[in-house]
Amino acid sequence: MKTLERLKLRFPFSKTASSQTLYENCKKKGWTTTNFSEVQPGDIMIFRKYHTWTGHAALVVDVEKDSVTTIEGNTSNSNFGNQSDGDGIWKRKRPVNLSEFTADDWYIRGFIQVRKALEI
Repeated sequence: MKTLERLKLRFPFSKTASSQTLYENCKKKGWTTTNFSEVQPGDIMIFRKYHTWTGHAALVVDVEKDSVTTIEGNTSNSNFGNQSDGDGIWKRKRPVNLSEFTADDWYIRGFIQVRKALEI
């Protein structure tokens, strides 16, 4: 918060522990996208488990043609191991297909466009 104060920016997001609530609140404000061509480093990638409120969030640090590199917590360092209750914070490269479910019913719900939220 101190960094935002020094930059004269406000913290735009509602305080919630739920990635799904965060996504819904940002969607109402026009700060989300499902268009992969609009995604930039600094955006927040939101996952959802089927039609539940179970979710996951990841910080996008690099964007390539059909994948993103993210930093995320509560995951494992590869596609093996416990993905929903992992052992740390890891850098991950994730393929992006917004319409495809994974084997355990997780899918990419969309992206929160942080630059829009901060009005940069």
